Amino acid sequence: MKILMINGSPRRAGNTSLALQALQEKLKADHEVELLQSYSMTVTPCFACYQCKTNGGYCVQKDDTNAMLQKISEADCVVFGTPVFWLGIAGQLKLFIDKFIARQDVFRSQSKKIVSLVVGGGGLKANQYALIQEQFASICKFLKWDHIHAASFSAYGLGDIIKKEDFESKIQEIADAINQE
Repeated sequence: MKILMINGSPRRAGNTSLALQALQEKLKADHEVELLQSYSMTVTPCFACYQCKTNGGYCVQKDDTNAMLQKISEADCVVFGTPVFWLGIAGQLKLFIDKFIARQDVFRSQSKKIVSLVVGGGGLKANQYALIQEQFASICKFLKWDHIHAASFSAYGLGDIIKKEDFESKIQEIADAINQE
């Protein structure tokens, strides 16, 4: 299976990145796994010009949008990783998702497994996690994708996530969900 993981965090060594790297290690023996880092890509905001609707689904902006959309199109499974920013997904990841408009018709015709991985500084009972997971569920429903797993982690300081007692078991749960045929 071809798995694309998208790190929506601007932190190279942040908790979201650490979780995605741990998941990548679990999956890479049996799958083709690529991890995209939002901090190393340039994706500008959608201008709602709708040129993509008349040119075969290509964003006219000169950034990394088209390459990113192609990678998503080619993936069987996409793992979206995001830290919590003001009760929502990180802006870097939201820029990616906003550009889905360019290929939404193609995306709706493709079967994909989707995992959402959310890391926040608040306790797991805080409503920010449910809000973000509901947004991913809604995106998947619209695109007719299968939101197979939603994982939430509470970790505030850099590196705190890997110190959590249940970290390894939660990463294994995600891997198991992806490996289900």
